[in-house]
Amino acid sequence: MSARCLYIDTEGTFRPERIVSIARYRGIDPDTALKGVEVIEARSVEDAAWALVRWRGLLVVDSLPPLVGGLERPLSRLAAFLGKVLELSIRLGQPCVVTNRWRGGRCYGDPYVCAFTTHRLVLKPHGGIIVAELVYPRAMQGAARLRICEEGVLDAEG
Repeated sequence: MSARCLYIDTEGTFRPERIVSIARYRGIDPDTALKGVEVIEARSVEDAAWALVRWRGLLVVDSLPPLVGGLERPLSRLAAFLGKVLELSIRLGQPCVVTNRWRGGRCYGDPYVCAFTTHRLVLKPHGGIIVAELVYPRAMQGAARLRICEEGVLDAEG
């Protein structure tokens, strides 16, 4: 079975036990779930770009800032990488999730990063839960209340 998710781990934070706990909660065999995720460690934009040749299903890039450490022109390299991700996502018809850091009302790498996003979801802690706010595209703006727990991302009310 080929992986249905390519997870590009830039910080060494991928934890298979999280996949196991989420799979168990959802009634999925944990071994099958783990076989569906291919994890590739990337410490640079070049490593991450090279990993894209293996992309066949969902792509998760976690997270952007470590990919540009030590680059002379980091944002232009990051923009080129994100352009390739967006182009492949459209061509392959496959989804991509990129995590980033939000500080001071901006995402790392803006305005370059926002040029390559179709949707932007900002997660904010609020009273013991996470509020997920869709901030882009403007026509779809709204918010959902979520819980992030051992079972995964769940509705805060459920």
